[in-house]
Amino acid sequence: MLQKPRRIPARFNRRVSPDTRRFVRRYHSVPRNYIGERVRRSFRRILRSIPRLRKSILPAAAITAASILIVGTIVVLFTPLIRVREIRVVRTDLRTDVEEVQRTLAPLFQRHLFFLPRREVVNMLQSQMPEIATVEVEKRYPSSLLMKLTLEPLIAELRIQSSPGETGSGAISGKRSFLDADGRYLPYDEAAIGTGTLLPAIDIVDWGVWPLPRAVVLPPEMLLRMRRAEQAILDQFGQAIRGRIVFLRAREFHIKTDAHSLWFDMESPLEDQLERYRLFLQAVGKDVAKEYVDLRLRERVVYK
Repeated sequence: MLQKPRRIPARFNRRVSPDTRRFVRRYHSVPRNYIGERVRRSFRRILRSIPRLRKSILPAAAITAASILIVGTIVVLFTPLIRVREIRVVRTDLRTDVEEVQRTLAPLFQRHLFFLPRREVVNMLQSQMPEIATVEVEKRYPSSLLMKLTLEPLIAELRIQSSPGETGSGAISGKRSFLDADGRYLPYDEAAIGTGTLLPAIDIVDWGVWPLPRAVVLPPEMLLRMRRAEQAILDQFGQAIRGRIVFLRAREFHIKTDAHSLWFDMESPLEDQLERYRLFLQAVGKDVAKEYVDLRLRERVVYK
């Protein structure tokens, strides 16, 4: 139980001198800026301790970073999560067969996505589907491949014949035959190319030899010569093109105009054959030949 305070004994109750009062007030009273002084002292202590903290924190941070790097490398190398489990195809053309693309890339499933080169994907596709012009491959971690494909443009509709005068559209029933810019034979159904697609027709006579899909039917040099010949007939002689017939084994082609058919071959230069036709028109005129003008012979021009 607390006792009541008692007065100080008289022998201890001394008078405080002014000097003692000033001493106590100076050294034991709370100054006005006490809190600010404490904050400044604490801040100075923190600044003095930073070098010591830096020496102890840097090794710990380096060890932590190295541990994270090692764990991340192990996860990337050995985790089954970063494996190809999905292949998505973005079509820019209705002719692109998504199922065929996925069948071609089937060996890539369960391959490690991080170590899969994009060039390998492109080579796999273009080796099986040479009509592909460009392939853009995007890796989407952890398990997806996204591809955007573009195909070579179609330049003509192909009509394969076993002999001159016999009409046909191709060896695969229900599909139309086309040529791309590299001269490949490509069969497509109507839904793949669209009903509004109108292309110039080329009749190919190969005596019953049917080409395989994606095979080069029209050699690029012959295709280029045909284009140059058609452009020259239109520009130099003002005659519209009505049809084309190619004889593959004979390496010659016939271009039908409004007046008659012009026969070219791959042996003599195209400029010489055009010059023969120019001389023919100057000598006998366009209306004399009713069926054809043979420009293959070097010494003369045969017509009917």
